[in-house]
Amino acid sequence: MPARLSDQFKEARYAAGVRQDLPSSARPTFHEVRALASHLLKKSGHSPEEIAEICAHTDTEITEKFYLGGHEREYKEVGISIDPKLLVRK
Repeated sequence: MPARLSDQFKEARYAAGVRQDLPSSARPTFHEVRALASHLLKKSGHSPEEIAEICAHTDTEITEKFYLGGHEREYKEVGISIDPKLLVRK
């Protein structure tokens, strides 16, 4: 059953009370948490091969495509100014 792991994760997340403040559609999924963990492992110096092994993937390409790609947003400086009057609480 392909969705069983995701369903079990939802059950565990609910039982633990994690992010009950969010609508159910906005709560982190198993694969989102797994992708974050993979990304953090990569940032800490682990190779894609090591991360694939941790994820129990037999193909490193799957790990790179679905878990390691596209998580970093490029920093871009923009010229925006905000009128300080807008920041004052009334």
